Amino acid sequence: MGSQVENGKEVEVKVSEVENGSEVKVPKKPKVLCFHAFRTSGAIFKKQVYRWPEAVTKNLDLVFLDGPFPAQGKSDVEGIFEGPYFEWFQYSKYQNFDECVKYVEDYMVEHGPFDGFLGFSLGATLAAGLLGLQDRGVALTKVPKLKFAILISAAMVRHPPAAEKAYAAPIAQPTLHFLGDNDYVKPYGLKLLEHCVDPVVINHPKGHMVPRIRNDPFVPLLPYLISIFLPSPTACRRHHRLKNTTLLAEEHDVQEAWGGRSEERDSSGRGTNLSFISGGGGGHGSVGFNSSPMAAAAIEALGRTKKKGVMMMIVK
Repeated sequence: MGSQVENGKEVEVKVSEVENGSEVKVPKKPKVLCFHAFRTSGAIFKKQVYRWPEAVTKNLDLVFLDGPFPAQGKSDVEGIFEGPYFEWFQYSKYQNFDECVKYVEDYMVEHGPFDGFLGFSLGATLAAGLLGLQDRGVALTKVPKLKFAILISAAMVRHPPAAEKAYAAPIAQPTLHFLGDNDYVKPYGLKLLEHCVDPVVINHPKGHMVPRIRNDPFVPLLPYLISIFLPSPTACRRHHRLKNTTLLAEEHDVQEAWGGRSEERDSSGRGTNLSFISGGGGGHGSVGFNSSPMAAAAIEALGRTKKKGVMMMIVK
């Protein structure tokens, strides 16, 4: 274990040897700041997230933060999870929003640097808004630029002063979105996608919840999806290699292995809509992409998981 200085701070790195005996530095796993839902807590969100497969959680250094304000009303999770419960801000009137942003930035200055965000519900809405505000140079100016966000049941910030700045231009950082088919927030989550440059979308059949993905059909694919945009040399090399990949070759390989395929290019030409149905039956899930490189990566991963009897659909 060694260290190096990044952005004025000493950061630990793992040192490993390659076959020729020379040492190469491998960055430690990405540090992710996690934002819980309205009137819950960091401890509750941690319990929800650690129901996920270890293949996902072991690759992330997850830090769970409590909101700055004690809950000012009844929590929806009372009787399910123990308190105390916290709020990021009062979402119906967007009171204390600026104070919340300062609180998050102060925490990041003291405990960072952080590579990305993970959020659920109002926490995901806050995380996405902070990415946009940082891009505009009006928030999180004291910390390094965030590299990605994983957003569960996210919507758009509705606080007018913040919204005007956060979505003045598309959010450039890679974002992974979980959307529930029966989630009342889904229409607002779809609206948020319009303000992201290259979102990856995983749909699940549940409602407004952190999906328990351990037994869901896209589990074999999830670590691969996250690895596509995590800030690691391996992920960067993989993404670069896929940039010039011809989708037709990958599609043909998967078509032979899977029960069926349909293809449609959207009117903008930005992405390809692909659907795959396994011949072996199984569950249902969907993964969405806006770019050919990510679609190619997913197709490659789907080819590796075809023996699991998964029915999956890739959509824009």
